[in-house]
Amino acid sequence: MRTKRELYQTAIRTVAARRQAARVRSEDERAYTYAAVPGLKQAEEEFRACGIRAAMCGASGAASGQALEQLKEAKAKMTRLLAESGRPADWLEPRFTCKKCKDTGTLNGETCSCVVTLMKEMRRKEIEELSSLSIQSFDTMELRYYPDRKDPVTGRNQRRYMQQLLDDLRAYAEDFDHDSANLLLFGNAGLGKTHAALSIAGEVLNKGYDVIYISSPDFFGRVEELHFDNDPTGEKEALIDAVTGADLLILDDLGTEMVSPYMISVFYTLLNNRMAARRPTIFTTNITDGAVLEKRYTEKISSRLSGSCEPFVFLGDDIRALRAAE
Repeated sequence: MRTKRELYQTAIRTVAARRQAARVRSEDERAYTYAAVPGLKQAEEEFRACGIRAAMCGASGAASGQALEQLKEAKAKMTRLLAESGRPADWLEPRFTCKKCKDTGTLNGETCSCVVTLMKEMRRKEIEELSSLSIQSFDTMELRYYPDRKDPVTGRNQRRYMQQLLDDLRAYAEDFDHDSANLLLFGNAGLGKTHAALSIAGEVLNKGYDVIYISSPDFFGRVEELHFDNDPTGEKEALIDAVTGADLLILDDLGTEMVSPYMISVFYTLLNNRMAARRPTIFTTNITDGAVLEKRYTEKISSRLSGSCEPFVFLGDDIRALRAAE
């Protein structure tokens, strides 16, 4: 799992490689075109020479009218030769992937949108590799799987309740920013908590924020393994930096990890650091009893979770079982 900075660096290297590849292809195409279009090489050399003369005249303050006219004529000759061979006027120019920044990665001193798009694509791929599901959409959450009956505890119609809950989560994703609240999605297994969290991830990624998804057992298990093992590459620090620094962290399946004093310490520090930096976190868990949560993670962590998170209780029957029965 990479930090946002590491994603950026990878994207910049990818864009630079595209630029180099475009230049190499252009030179190969130029050599082929020179052989196929008699006089084109000489016409381009003359065009370049005229360009240099025009630039020198402009720099020295000398009259550049004649030089500019010669440059225009040289360009027209190149265009005519290319047109006669069935090629467009820009045939000899490199064909960059991004037409805006020409694969430099910057535009008007700012990061080009092509780099941002690459970062989003890499993060999406990373999330989908770490999740049992792909990046989801709220449109794929079918309400027909939620029972059209009263919940025995709340007394509310479960389907209408879940419709409102999903609408609220969709609004959260659409309005997401660094001031957004932490969320605690909880309820029994198979009710769509991870699906909803990944739907939020998709929306938030589209808004240009960095999102990291990781399951609780994967994260805490790997950190503890690295802590007590040899870690010559600093993977533990990089992993903690990644989850701490993400614009949105989704910590899935809280309650399924192995609990140890070290795990509790890491969890407490992660909560405090993200809260201090005002970076929202979404937790999903099958734990529905606050007393169980406190017993498992200590009163300090339980109070931080309950005090800093907006709770969303998922109701219904196991959707995975319903789908399997169809």
